[in-house]
Amino acid sequence: MLKFLFPPNGRLLQTCIFCCIISFLNLFFQSYSTFYTNTAAENIQKYINDSYLERGQKISENYLLWFWNSILNLPFLGFLLSNLLAPYFCESFGRRATLIYTNVASFISALLTTISVIYLIPELFLISRVFGSAVTNINFCAFTLFATVLDTD
Repeated sequence: MLKFLFPPNGRLLQTCIFCCIISFLNLFFQSYSTFYTNTAAENIQKYINDSYLERGQKISENYLLWFWNSILNLPFLGFLLSNLLAPYFCESFGRRATLIYTNVASFISALLTTISVIYLIPELFLISRVFGSAVTNINFCAFTLFATVLDTD
């Protein structure tokens, strides 16, 4: 039925594109429920507005909406795109090293998020959320590979 997609008779590029599309669609629901619906909308909008007022800048409702939507949606893109990086990191650095590095990176992301909330820096909050979602997903992929391919020797 799908023989036209798979090598050696098929086309490798089309197969890779097809697999990437399926992978992204498969992760959409997990990412959506993780990053979008669990967000305290009013508190984040107040945080963004208060941080700019503290700097002496008044922002428009349009800018607030765009920035708030960026905080909600960009971590989702980081999560999806990190699926393309996870195999590279696991093969280049090893599964165990990738787990250690991404755990340290997750801790750094949590520190940056905390600093951004304390010092009212919403741009840092956005960056730390994207970075945190990406390294957390790479960590999850590395852990899955690490746990399924354990040596029993």
